[in-house]
Amino acid sequence: MQWISSSLLTGILLVMLGVPCYPDYFSSQKNYLDSRLETAAKQQEAAVKNSAKATANYRYDVRIDVIGMTTKEAARHIYDRFKVEKRIKQLNIDVYRQRLYIMLQPNQPITDKDLKGLVTSAGYGVRRIFRKSNHYDMYKKELQRIKKSNSRLLPNPSFDPE
Repeated sequence: MQWISSSLLTGILLVMLGVPCYPDYFSSQKNYLDSRLETAAKQQEAAVKNSAKATANYRYDVRIDVIGMTTKEAARHIYDRFKVEKRIKQLNIDVYRQRLYIMLQPNQPITDKDLKGLVTSAGYGVRRIFRKSNHYDMYKKELQRIKKSNSRLLPNPSFDPE
């Protein structure tokens, strides 16, 4: 009789404490947590890949590599500075890569000094300013020169490596 009462008390005590009475509880919880961690890791990896694909497809005239833009708040500071500039048509910000992708208004050029001034006025640094249109124009001119000469990739006579 005493054994029954002690086991009954133990059972009541376990129920009151909220401890599970079956042995597979902890292993099932571990499996559940492991599966949740794996799912979260896969989702994070997919999000990084998707953001990389999205930023790779930006159409831009100027790309600025910014120093120190690591948070959304930092991106917001920079966005507020660029919002007032009328020569900028569109601004895309990639916080992960710390880059600004800028589309300019047609026939309204903006200098690198002005762009650097906008970024530094927001409190951040500029690592590099890359103008896509300049490189594309140089590429087009080189292709036209090759086509005119009717030859295969001749070296540019005006190019001097020294």
